[in-house]
Amino acid sequence: MTTTLNTTTPAAHTAQAAPAWLSGAAFAGAAGISSIALFDAATHGLTGAYSQFADGNGSWLFILGTLVHGLGYLALAAVLFLRSRDIDGGSGAVRWFRRLTAVCFAALGAVFLIGTFVHGPLMDEVGSAIGGVTFFGMFLFGAALGISLLATRRRTPAAWTLTAILSAAALLVLLALVAPDWAHPAYPETAVHFGAALLVLPQPRSGRRLA
Repeated sequence: MTTTLNTTTPAAHTAQAAPAWLSGAAFAGAAGISSIALFDAATHGLTGAYSQFADGNGSWLFILGTLVHGLGYLALAAVLFLRSRDIDGGSGAVRWFRRLTAVCFAALGAVFLIGTFVHGPLMDEVGSAIGGVTFFGMFLFGAALGISLLATRRRTPAAWTLTAILSAAALLVLLALVAPDWAHPAYPETAVHFGAALLVLPQPRSGRRLA
């Protein structure tokens, strides 16, 4: 009598491609927000004044800029929420930093969109408080997410771009010391926006679990 042993292993998690609408929204959002930020940085560096996208005078460019920011941040939040299984790869650290980064994006999106249509002292104070905390948070948690991805041996464009937030922040500090007019958060912003957008692409499985 012959006994056959079942040596098959459970099927590994296979990364699935994101829906076309999510990919398009993610990269359009990242490109839109980053383009406005970099334009504003260049304008301030060359003239010492901020562009109409950021001057708060209620012009159509300022309104357009706030709408682009609001929708773009919501698109990036959607990537981190809807692609959670693919991004996390079983890592608890990646999961928590992804969630925290997504919350920051969602809060920023809400602040920009609501602020476009609702005005007043209370809204300005609340919006500034929430926006300030979550704006800093997206850099902190976004960089931590990138480092966590690299620590789980997923050396992807998204992981490297998110980790580059640290280098971009260092550049910002250096410029603040030697060329203050060119010091602008657009540089780390671009890294966090495109790093998050790149997470819409299929991610490899974690090489090891980072608790």
